Parts: sequence; structure tokens; C-alpha cells
Amino acid sequence: MSFKVNSRKCMTVLIFLFVVLLIMVSVGCAGPAPTPTMVKQSVKVGLILTYTGAISPAGFGACSGFMDHLKWINMEGGIEYTDPVTRKTERATMDLIWEDSQYDAARSVAIYKRLKAARVKLISEFGSTPGEAIAASLSADRIPCYNFYGCGSPAGYKPEPRYYLVSLPTPSEEDVFASSYFIKQWKGDRPPRIACLALAIPSWRPLDEGAPKEPVSKLGGVYVGNEWFVPTATDLTVQLQRLINDWKADCIILHPQASHTATALRNLRSMGKEIGVGPGKITVMVVQCGHDERLATLPGELVDGVLCELVAALSSETNLPGVKLAVEKVGPAMGRSPKDLTQLYMTGFGQAYVVEAWLKQTLEKTGLGGLNSEALRDTLFNLKDIDCGGVLYPVTVRAPDYPSTTYWEKWAKLIAGKGYTEISDWMRVPDLTGGRW
Repeated sequence: MSFKVNSRKCMTVLIFLFVVLLIMVSVGCAGPAPTPTMVKQSVKVGLILTYTGAISPAGFGACSGFMDHLKWINMEGGIEYTDPVTRKTERATMDLIWEDSQYDAARSVAIYKRLKAARVKLISEFGSTPGEAIAASLSADRIPCYNFYGCGSPAGYKPEPRYYLVSLPTPSEEDVFASSYFIKQWKGDRPPRIACLALAIPSWRPLDEGAPKEPVSKLGGVYVGNEWFVPTATDLTVQLQRLINDWKADCIILHPQASHTATALRNLRSMGKEIGVGPGKITVMVVQCGHDERLATLPGELVDGVLCELVAALSSETNLPGVKLAVEKVGPAMGRSPKDLTQLYMTGFGQAYVVEAWLKQTLEKTGLGGLNSEALRDTLFNLKDIDCGGVLYPVTVRAPDYPSTTYWEKWAKLIAGKGYTEISDWMRVPDLTGGRW
């Protein structure tokens, strides 16, 4: 049996099959269909930092830790939050816009104006003097600001409504806190006499008003007053002689930078004074900005027994999750050596947890699209028990609408060649008459 082949039909079928084959090959080579690219969400965050200037020894360490941690959060995908409408898990990075204020009030004001023009949603800054310079503008423009390393004083408390929150107590509260610890260690048969030697910066000047005198007296001591020195001081003998020889101080509370502390210790040695607690000795207590691990490289006859305020965990405490993160991941990723992770670095690193929590809590109320200054301000002034990975004591605003957080510190002894030896647990710095003047 024979069949006739229709050549025209056969050619049509072959062409059809060839076209189908081409389509299949082209689809296979192209791979899977592309998925829509997720739009990166970000929040503009303004930062007024201090890397140079009068307070640069403290500023460089604290600002480095703070910035490193914020950058790390961005590297890890940003701040995770639950959208209040969709209930989906979202992430938002921080568009970090920063400048160095050099701890200068006029420069801080100029930076603030640029940040305002950039339409930042919030500001975080270092230093009480730069912060106080913009406090009134923050209230007028309704831009919330968290001062992650600055003490409270009247200039920062006065503007209404409040948009400026500080993380440190007033200088007077710090002096009462230090006095309380010293008085408990005192073994003399008379009330101990306590004095203050402070760097002359505007936010510390309210010490001249003598606020510590009454509470120190109630604790069983005598607060004899304070002396001042300029940032460029290279000798503090005159001030120390007045405090010790004229005012008979048994304890001197230093509000300096680390270099000034080293100068004061050398001067005391030259004056023949022995550091310690008890009659005939001088107790030296240094607030958190006035010391770091470099002081331990000085000879033992200068530094052994100096008491230092600690506001953050030490880099050796890697059992704490926040310290472990800083030491094992963030520090190395940012090119930091172990010696860079000072107690000042750890303080700034811990404070970044507060900014992260501040943004997370607000985003979970408003979502990114609804993020606004009023919501940010409301969250900021109601922060409570913020977990800082053990680096800092959990952070809480003293009371709703109050312009300062509670503050907890430890005491440590400085030992030459070794560093800090902690001698107390966390203790809360007491409020003075509600904490402000």
C-alpha cells in the first residue's frame, strides 16, 4: 500500500515545530521570571558628634562606638519592626547624616540648621554644650533629639514643649552620687570634706550654685565647693593647693578629660599627697568622661587606688551579649583593634541600642509612611527598660515628659598595668529635687 506525502503540509508542520523549539530554548536560557525589587526603606537620622575639640578624648571614643553600632545595624538589614497595618515584618535602615561639632555651640547650631534643611526625622548628639545650644530650636521646630552622652542643666530643660532628652544626670547629681559612695568608705572621726575640680564648660557651671551642699550634708559630709580649669590646662597645682591646703578637702571629684586626670595625679604626687581613703590621704574620684584604659599605663604610685565611675560594661565582659557583639563582630568589622574598645567606646556602643529601640517602637505605632515628629517625641519621652545587651543598665526615662533618663553607674579602682577592678554593683544616681533646678 502506498501513501502520497503532501509536501506543503509537511513543511508547515516542520516550521511550526521549529518555532516552538525556539521559544522553549529562549525561555530556558532566560531563567526564571524576575521578581519585583523590594524598595529599600530608610529613615533620615541626623547626628551631631564630637570627634575633635575640647572634649575630643571622650567624644572620639563614645562617638566611634555609637556610630559603629548604628552602621552595623544597617549592614544587618536595618531595624526590624512589625508594620501596624499589614502586620508584616519590615526593615528600615537609617540614612545617617552626621557632622563633627568640635564641641562648639555655634558650630552645633549651624549643623542643626543643615540637618533641618535635610528634613531629618530625628537627631541624636554628643555633648551637653552642643545640645543645649539647639534645645530651644528643637522645641520650636518640633524635631526630637536624644543626647546620648550629655548631662542635664537648666539650658536644656527650659524650652517648652520639650523635644530634647539627655542621658546623663546633672553635674550636681553626679557629685552627690560620688560623695555618697565616699562617705560610706570614710573611717575618720569627723565628717569628711569633699570638693570638686571641673573643666570649665558651660553645662557644668551650675556647680557654682552649690546644689550638692545640702544633700551631701544630709549624708554626713561637707561639700566645700569647686574649682575650675580650662581645656588647655597643663598644670592644676594651684587649684589642688586651694582645695587641699585652704579648704582641707579629703576627697576631690574630678570632672575632666583623661589627660587632665593624668595631670592632676602627677601634681598630687609632686605635692607629696598619698591617694587613698582616710585622714591624711586624698581620695580621687573621676566621673565617666575623665578616664579610660590609657591611665593604667601610668606608674602605680600615680594611679593605684583612683576611683572611677563606670557607666558601661568593660570589653573584657564578653559573657554579656552586647559586649560579645562589639568585641567579636562590630569592632573587627569596623577595623577596630581590641585596645580601641575602651569603656568610652562601650558607652557609645550601648547607647545605640536606645536609638534602635526608639525607632523600632515608633515604627510599630505609625509604620514608615506615617512616621512623624509627634510620634517620635512621644516614644522618646516614654522609653522604659530598654535592653542594651548588658552594656548599659536598662534605660528608662525618669518620668513621662521628663527631659532625662534614670542613670546607673558602678565604681571601679584603677590599677597600673591591669586597668579597672570593679568594686561595686550597679547603683542609681539619685535625683536632686526632681533632678533639675
